[in-house]
Amino acid sequence: MGGTMSSKIPDWFAALMSGMAEVFPGKGSEFTTAKAKIYWFALKDVGKDGINTAVKRALQTCRFMPTPAELRDLAGANITVNQQAERA
Repeated sequence: MGGTMSSKIPDWFAALMSGMAEVFPGKGSEFTTAKAKIYWFALKDVGKDGINTAVKRALQTCRFMPTPAELRDLAGANITVNQQAERA
């Protein structure tokens, strides 16, 4: 596999994730460098606007630190082509 997880994490992304970790209670809120890297690996294709949307929605609706998959859902990144067509 050609991809790598060692891509530099943008400062804006690190700030968003650290901020969420401060807000959400529980074990999942402990935000290490390793966790930041894996979140970035899972979310970088969503783009800055999508991630901002997901974080805002998470802060408004989640009770615990969301997983990358939950953030992708909140950004609308996990919908299928058929679902996109239905929404149009």
